[in-house]
Amino acid sequence: MRIIYKLLLATLLPAVLIWSVGNYAASVGQESLRAAIEKTSLIRAEAVMDEIDRIVQTRATQCAAYNRSKLVHQTLAESNREFAEIDDVQSTIDERDRLWQQTPADQSNDLMDSLTNNHLSRDLRSLVGKLNESSTYEVFGEVFFTNRYGANAAQTGRTSDYRQNDESWWNDAMQHGVAISDVMFDESAGIYSIDIALRVDDSAGDVLGVVKSVLNIREVFSVIDRRADRSGVGERLLLLDQEGGVIHVSNHAITPESGNVHYLNEQQLHAASPYATIYFTNPDSQETYLVAIAKSQGYGDFGGLGWLLVNETQESLAFAAVTELRSRLRWISLIATLMAAVTGGLIAWSFSHRISSLTRATVALADGDLDTRVVDRGHDEITTLATHFNLMSEQLQQSQAELVAARDEAREANAAKSAFLANMSHEIRTPMNGIIGMSELLADTTLAPEQREYLGMVRGSADSLLRLINDILDFSKIEAGKMELEIIPFDLRECVETTASSLRVRAADQGLEMSCQIAPAVPYRLLGDPGRLRQIIINLCGNAMKFTDEGEVVIAVELDDQTDEDVGLHFSVRDTGIGIPEEKLAKVFESFSQVDASTTRKYGGTGLGLAISTQLVELMDGKIWVDSEVGVGTTFHFRVRLGKTDAPLPNRHGTSSQWDGTPTLPSDRVNRHQRPLQVLLVEDNLINQRVASGLLKRLGHRVQIAENGQLAVEAWRGASFDVIMMDWQMPVMDGTEATQLIRREEQTSGERIPIIAMTAAAMKGDREKCMEAGMDDYVSKPIDPEALAAALARHTDANSLNAVSTSEDTAENGESDTAESSTGHGIDAAIDIEAARKQMGGCADTVLAELATVLATECGTRTEEIRTAIANQNVEAMGRAAHALKGAASLFAATSVIDPLAVIEEAAREDDFPRAREQFSQLEPAAEHVAEELRAFAKKT
Repeated sequence: MRIIYKLLLATLLPAVLIWSVGNYAASVGQESLRAAIEKTSLIRAEAVMDEIDRIVQTRATQCAAYNRSKLVHQTLAESNREFAEIDDVQSTIDERDRLWQQTPADQSNDLMDSLTNNHLSRDLRSLVGKLNESSTYEVFGEVFFTNRYGANAAQTGRTSDYRQNDESWWNDAMQHGVAISDVMFDESAGIYSIDIALRVDDSAGDVLGVVKSVLNIREVFSVIDRRADRSGVGERLLLLDQEGGVIHVSNHAITPESGNVHYLNEQQLHAASPYATIYFTNPDSQETYLVAIAKSQGYGDFGGLGWLLVNETQESLAFAAVTELRSRLRWISLIATLMAAVTGGLIAWSFSHRISSLTRATVALADGDLDTRVVDRGHDEITTLATHFNLMSEQLQQSQAELVAARDEAREANAAKSAFLANMSHEIRTPMNGIIGMSELLADTTLAPEQREYLGMVRGSADSLLRLINDILDFSKIEAGKMELEIIPFDLRECVETTASSLRVRAADQGLEMSCQIAPAVPYRLLGDPGRLRQIIINLCGNAMKFTDEGEVVIAVELDDQTDEDVGLHFSVRDTGIGIPEEKLAKVFESFSQVDASTTRKYGGTGLGLAISTQLVELMDGKIWVDSEVGVGTTFHFRVRLGKTDAPLPNRHGTSSQWDGTPTLPSDRVNRHQRPLQVLLVEDNLINQRVASGLLKRLGHRVQIAENGQLAVEAWRGASFDVIMMDWQMPVMDGTEATQLIRREEQTSGERIPIIAMTAAAMKGDREKCMEAGMDDYVSKPIDPEALAAALARHTDANSLNAVSTSEDTAENGESDTAESSTGHGIDAAIDIEAARKQMGGCADTVLAELATVLATECGTRTEEIRTAIANQNVEAMGRAAHALKGAASLFAATSVIDPLAVIEEAAREDDFPRAREQFSQLEPAAEHVAEELRAFAKKT
């Protein structure tokens, strides 16, 4: 049914609908008004009671503040000392109290005079007088102090008793620290008051005595009267004591009224429910009253007096507005009925037309037309709807633009992450290049058996660290969605069996058996990524061997299913190790996770191997899971699908692959006998210069070094080279820019020099970037000697160079022997040459001399960096420079600089520049001394 007909139909029933709505609105309004009045009455009662509590608490706080004065403490302390010297204190107090009470009211005795006229009493009277003068009535009545024995020590006027320790208020104050009485009416003075008793403690917390103040609560009545003046017609406020007796009625004379208020007979208030709202009907007038009650809850440290504040409202006056509203609604309903019949048709047509416009705009918006707008010139809800529709359309346009911008930002962030991973790879692999490269060079020198054993440990540790770096980079690639599988033909049996064979030596060293079982039904010509499949098997087998002390590790491959295009294979790796508790099985596949902390401490590992294997299996559309029994062993399973192929398989002996981070070296070493080449080595890092140049020289080549791309271009222009080894990331001009510049200049000469990229970057796309820049090949750091030789062989002509290699090796060995035969050089205790020899594995002193020269330069450079960082308040630069120089100085055990550098590094972590400046004053002369001795050693060597 169209909306115009619905609206016309609605106009035929206006009387019933409007009458019903009117009566319903009146009922709802009455209930809402009733709830609002109840809430307002309760809030007013609570607010008045809260203000009364604050007044009492304020007066108690004034008394407490005065109690902390030096005069009070001094007077009470003197009184306590006096009584402490009396043998029978209580008898003395009783005797004085008897004489006190026998003294007529219009007379005084010496004791009374001394207690009324001492310094504290006079100060009390002065303070009370000032408070009373600032008000229109007496705020405090009598005020007096007792000592800790309960005897009066100072008073503003004569008290009824001398002895107070038999009074309940005195004992309550001594025990609880404060005692406040219920309200009392003084008939002679015609006022209501309360007694405030506070315990007086000295600074050490010892009790000195008690002070009692009589507080006139007229101020409380003023609050009630003032609040009542702002109340509506038919409302009044009443203050009741703890028993329900009337203390004060708003704007009435202060006259005590006995008895309880009748409407409290059935209402119980307590700490958990201190507020209530009730209705009470007066049996005489039959008038109903709304009564809101609030109980004293105290304020701050004051716990409250238990008084009740009653807000009483006459219901007939409070709801007069609702009665009037009900009558008016009946008249309005009648008039509205008549108007509805006349205007219904016009309104129906207007609504239908405007809503149809909104409907058409909504359909257009749903179809993707975000420029749709609704024009409505009315002033009602439909206009508001149209306005919000237009606003929604604009917001959708804005949201779409923001989504496009967010998508672009996400792409940029992803690119930034890839760049970060590339830089991280470069920065991590650069020192690894130094470690592995120097180990290779050192292995070719004359070494003692023990030294060669230590060198093997160094190389093994470096290889382990390199595997860890590869794991982290693989995990980062997977997390970034950049890991892609290679789909090539391969021999599954060879892949699995060669992987198992490579693990058998390690298994045998641990006393384990390593076996491989491949079901006959499994085909061997398959399509997939053999490198990643091998990585999964190695990770699972490595994990199995790590947690197995005896027994065996078995690799099994079975056929699950196959089609004409692919096969489903079930791999398993079973061990007889320690097993995994059932509740820990799911945790083993989480990143950076072990079964528990003790596993990490005992067996080591980062917890990345299984996480990476899980991701690789999922990339192969597979699934991985584990079965285990503690003390029996563990079996890891995974299923993958691989394609079938009839294509010829590649040479099983293959070549090395440096692009996926998983080298597969041939059985024979790369031929290192090439003709001597003129090599331009472009590298900014000194250690990398030493490693790369050493490897190149051992291959029989001549090396010239350039520290950045700009120097490399200049060297290439001025000399003839056979090949350029180009680092990628360098200061001044990087390898990409230098290569592009060389290639542009070569276009005029028609020549082309081979340029081989040499970088620690190992991210996806790095090779393509090198090739796009004009480079011819790629060697990743740490530099593999065979990979370096193979790269040179691919881009230069190879000739026999046995004589050159032999002569250079001989020269190097001879130099090493000569250097090792040298002993001390007269260097004092600032550096330790023997310690440096031990750390370098007994290398020749000529090598130490080169390192000493570098360290001497580093002393000056890093010291200046620390000075500048302290002056500029640069914590990061200060800590980095201190850490770098400390590590370098440790080679020569230069403790005179190591110690202050350690303190400066710690100060950098704590942002403690004053401490850093203090240590720098010790570091600077020590560094100069160490540098002088290093240069002297290098000169004499």
